Amino acid sequence: MQLVGNKKGFMRLVKALRLNEVRYCEKLQEERQSKMKLLDCFTRKGFAMTKGFTLAEVLITLTILGVVAIITIPNITRTYDNIMTVTKVQKIFSILDNAIRLTYITDGQESTWNYPKTGNLKPENSVYVMDKIAANIDYKYKGDLIGIYKVWNSYYPHRFYDIWGTREAGQMSYGIELKNGAYISILYTLPHYTNKICGEIIYGDILIDINGKKKPNKLGFDVFRFSYGPDGMHTQGCPSATRDNYYGCTKHKNNCSLFITPVHDQFDGASCGFWIIKHKNMDYKHRDVRNEW
Repeated sequence: MQLVGNKKGFMRLVKALRLNEVRYCEKLQEERQSKMKLLDCFTRKGFAMTKGFTLAEVLITLTILGVVAIITIPNITRTYDNIMTVTKVQKIFSILDNAIRLTYITDGQESTWNYPKTGNLKPENSVYVMDKIAANIDYKYKGDLIGIYKVWNSYYPHRFYDIWGTREAGQMSYGIELKNGAYISILYTLPHYTNKICGEIIYGDILIDINGKKKPNKLGFDVFRFSYGPDGMHTQGCPSATRDNYYGCTKHKNNCSLFITPVHDQFDGASCGFWIIKHKNMDYKHRDVRNEW
């Protein structure tokens, strides 16, 4: 009887253990199914949220981006080009100013120079002065800019034009090319000139072309006109301030403006170098700055 009772108890124990195992397994299965459902829920929602754009949405977005690019990219490019031009003009102006001052130290003041020709506006005198100044500049080439321009571009002399680009303003002949590709040339000389022009004594005019042979070769755009005197470089602008001068004085602000009727003389664009040195921008290309001079 005891054996039978023990057997029944044992069977109950086994049954209970199996029942507990089954319940445990069912619980695990329920938990697994719950997790799978939860994962499936998140996955489906995720796919629904990131399924992509329709063709219409893509086309509309591209159209908007295209319009924005058309509006902004030219302005960004123009602003960048203007900043680079201003930087180059300032740098070359400083190089020339230092070179002229050194020339006066090494060769004496202009009043002691022995010019090859007597009188103003002589090409031989321009070469003479250019050689003196070039001795104090680290340049790439010195000589006939017309000749080198022919070789490089198979073109006629390196001519430059007024600010509107409609009238030939002259040509850069003998001069130097800097290592950055800029040209420097003496436009003309006034040997031993002591009379004041717009409050300043000057000995001649200097032209710089910041990009050499490249276009547009226009005063106020890539070609700039300055003067030099007993104290170094001068800008061509009035009213007269320290080391600022301009021929005629009263018409200076009209010679760097695209917002007036062209008068087409040799000074169209000649004052733009003054504006850049003073204001450090090229706003005259985009708006009327005559009242801000």
